Amino acid sequence: MITIQSETDLRALNSRVFPELLVQFVTDLLSDHSEELGGDEEFLHENPIHLCETNDPLLSWLAQSPFGPEYVERIVLPGLTLYRVGVLLDNDAFVQYLILAGTLDGETECWLAENASVGGDYR
Repeated sequence: MITIQSETDLRALNSRVFPELLVQFVTDLLSDHSEELGGDEEFLHENPIHLCETNDPLLSWLAQSPFGPEYVERIVLPGLTLYRVGVLLDNDAFVQYLILAGTLDGETECWLAENASVGGDYR
């Protein structure tokens, strides 16, 4: 899992091999997230974006969250599909998991597909 909470984290993401559209989506999401939180770095650290990688135990993480997922969203971009799962940890902390379709094990991929609603237009 890659945790993204700052511009520095985004620069590190750019240095790895990820589709350009995914990097742009994460960049836009962090920018919007930062605006919503008033640009406060502390709030960004309490409300991270996690980009899941192969073998990440997403279903275990979701089972451990006190309230379960708030939403599961399928996001279709030209040439790639990803999922976004939002989880409220407590009254002050919200986590977003981003999962590139085909990254996780079959059970998790099926769970994502079955529970996802289709998100907005992110082009």
